[in-house]
Amino acid sequence: MSSSIQNEKYEEFAIDLVDLPLSIPSKSANIHATLTDASGVINNKYFIQESISASGASIKGKIVISSEKDSYNVYYDTDLSLNKDRLVIHGTNCVPFTFKNNWDETLPGVKRPVTNLVLLMGPSILYRLDHSSIVWKSVADKNIRGTMMKGATTQVKNKLRITYYYKKNFDEGSGIKNPSRIEFSGYDPTSVIYKENLILDIYLQNENYYDELANEVHPLPGIGCPYYLSTSPTPFPELRTDYVHYTMYEYIQGSSTSRTFSEIHASKKRHQALLRLKATLLGVTTEAIYDYQLGVSYLFEEGESCRISSADLNSPGIGSDVISKIL
Repeated sequence: MSSSIQNEKYEEFAIDLVDLPLSIPSKSANIHATLTDASGVINNKYFIQESISASGASIKGKIVISSEKDSYNVYYDTDLSLNKDRLVIHGTNCVPFTFKNNWDETLPGVKRPVTNLVLLMGPSILYRLDHSSIVWKSVADKNIRGTMMKGATTQVKNKLRITYYYKKNFDEGSGIKNPSRIEFSGYDPTSVIYKENLILDIYLQNENYYDELANEVHPLPGIGCPYYLSTSPTPFPELRTDYVHYTMYEYIQGSSTSRTFSEIHASKKRHQALLRLKATLLGVTTEAIYDYQLGVSYLFEEGESCRISSADLNSPGIGSDVISKIL
């Protein structure tokens, strides 16, 4: 159900913005926007690109944020158990954020809570604002980037005013779904430390009825992020493993220290699982290829012919619970 616009009556709503459901009218969406401080107190402009995949059971998204000073990648999933979580990758570090009345972390270098809130929610916040719990009041037309636009405003918990503007060729119902600008003025509902005046300008909003971004919203394997390897029933975010290629050094300490260099290629597509493992230890290189569909392995050693054997419990990725299925 859509939100309503009233000319005389004005009401605030008491729901946290994060609690408003994210509803995408298509299978995927791509949004480009900028976030600036209208008051000029913070001279930092954020460039934001958000990719949204909505073809699965839950909506998944990736928010790429950059400025003159820093950059971040933010990942989210609207599954009920993950809806208030974000995974932020900053350089080679990654940090999970959780919303409990407010965000338990702030983006590195971001000191103001409303800025932090808007960046972590991304420009897709526009899809959350079309909700039945919000009552909007019309405001005077305003010149936005050289074009006169209509607008409407509301207030969150009597602290944060939100105003959006849309082109006049849209009616009220469509305008809230296609705003050219969203303004945030006031305080974070959980804090009164900093008064902020932010402008979220939306320059691109593409929606597609087929999901062309499903592979874009998942993080690539990275350094320093143990959450990829989570054994939790609901790992966040899910690491796509159709194709993986990485290199690693393994140090083994005992009576002497040895170092193994390994290069791994893995592919799992259409039930054809393959793994190629190339390792160098003490100057000797071995290479093995595992075909999990056939349940066989091929071993190549320098100066020797290829050896073929059945996959067993010593094969990478094989456990007692799956060996019988392969063999």
